[in-house]
Amino acid sequence: MAENGDQPKIKKQKTEEMRLHPVFLSFLDREEKKDLDMGLVALDMGLSDMILGVLHVDACNSLDQVNFKDSTIYIKTSAHDLKPDMKGKPKGGVIGDVFLDGLDVLKKYLNMDHPQVPQDKSQQEALLKLLIFLTSKEDHKILYEEKDGEANWDVILAQHLLSKLAVKSTYTITEYRRMTIQDGEPMCECNAKDKLVGEKGDTSFGCLKGWHGEADIMMEDVAVTLFQENPENESESASCIEMEVSENFCRRDICHVISETIVFSFLQRKVKNGKLKNSLIPVIGFGAKSFLICFYDSENDVLLQSRPVEIFDGNALHTRAVLFLWLTLNYEYFCSGISQEMKACKADFIKGLGDNAKMYFEDVARPLHQPDTSDSDKDLFPWSSEPRPSEFRHTPSLRYLDLRQNPWQN
Repeated sequence: MAENGDQPKIKKQKTEEMRLHPVFLSFLDREEKKDLDMGLVALDMGLSDMILGVLHVDACNSLDQVNFKDSTIYIKTSAHDLKPDMKGKPKGGVIGDVFLDGLDVLKKYLNMDHPQVPQDKSQQEALLKLLIFLTSKEDHKILYEEKDGEANWDVILAQHLLSKLAVKSTYTITEYRRMTIQDGEPMCECNAKDKLVGEKGDTSFGCLKGWHGEADIMMEDVAVTLFQENPENESESASCIEMEVSENFCRRDICHVISETIVFSFLQRKVKNGKLKNSLIPVIGFGAKSFLICFYDSENDVLLQSRPVEIFDGNALHTRAVLFLWLTLNYEYFCSGISQEMKACKADFIKGLGDNAKMYFEDVARPLHQPDTSDSDKDLFPWSSEPRPSEFRHTPSLRYLDLRQNPWQN
């Protein structure tokens, strides 16, 4: 009876397996499988800079009312960092150590003796999107052709890279970005002029009395910022549309992405309310040719950051970079959280907040309606309209001439 009872379940499972997308099998015979194998090894072993620095916050201006781009953070490697290398430098953590679930999915799939795909539908969809992306090399041309396209780079990234790799593929672009409208629909600014899967909108978040700002691109669960550089002779307040995307990351960029990551981690912890497997939350910072990713665990107070990762290999994409982005964009399904060894490496950000910690745990919000007073009368004339007479006025001892008695009047 038990065997007969199991037959419908077995039949249903086989039917579902038969419905798998054909690319799951066809990819295993393609040249791109070798690239995926090598990318997996890089993330699993920490090769080619696939490592995460474990950071300590020595000081910061998190209790000041400032934008992410104006944040100031002094960091160093954690005092309890992992064992130093031969040159005495503290080692970081392997990227694969915080994505054990994702690496397991890839290892099971790439096992040629017994290739498997996950039963979880979201993980399965994520794997499918990765395989389709890796085999669609012609579609990648837009990325390396448009990487120097200034104002278009945010839309190109969101439309042709991030949304292609993320299960939750919709995104929001900040309102001041330029977009083409055709037949009432927003279109990508690439030559193909394809319909956007995202939209313009409010990407602001943060604390009213602390760090706050907006992401350039907001995926459903991942904030993305593009680091800009001002052209010569342009002021700091120049429109982002007139700025070129920076190729290198400077200290100000690092402060920006760290502060944004810390705040976004508190936000996700508040919004998700225990629905995530762990509390390690990423934010991605993009330059023109590379990206870096920062992670913060607001429950364990652990801060991690990658080195800059090159996106392009000539007119192709580095597979290890694609894999790192893919895992990060789908961290809800693939992130295993910090390792036991990392839990001792406190950033001490929360400790530095003191009695003001509540602001970041409870008051962080999205969207954040932060009044912009940069050009207001309050800034130009920052004093009250109510006078405050001096309490120490003295009697002037000046000398005067009596006009009525001056001889030159006669």
